[in-house]
Amino acid sequence: MSRGNVEAINDQSGLRSLKRGDTVYGNDIVKTGDNSKVHIRFIDNALLALNANSELAINTYVFSKKNAQDNQVLMELVKGGFRTLSGKIGKNNKQAYKVTAPSASIGIRGTSYQLQIVSNLSLIHISEPTRQAE
Repeated sequence: MSRGNVEAINDQSGLRSLKRGDTVYGNDIVKTGDNSKVHIRFIDNALLALNANSELAINTYVFSKKNAQDNQVLMELVKGGFRTLSGKIGKNNKQAYKVTAPSASIGIRGTSYQLQIVSNLSLIHISEPTRQAE
């Protein structure tokens, strides 16, 4: 899902506008403008909602069903904020998932969290998964 001004940039394909259904690559920097947002579903079923006026660098994203030991996520929130629900990479190997921000580095324990940069401070809200009654 993409609303408003959403762009991705990388060294190979340059700057491109993103709309619903477009591909985001493992070396993209995704940027949202005023009153804009984007929801990204990764191939490991992770979900990420990037807020307006945000910038997220997807430095490394590797997902292999055959070679799970190669799976890795390394993202950097440059500005703004996002909310996410980790996918198979984060659930299967928490050490393979890392997000950095100007004043924080996140490794995951649960599967859901949000990160917002406000005046160069990183505010993190972590939601543990809820358990259903058996």
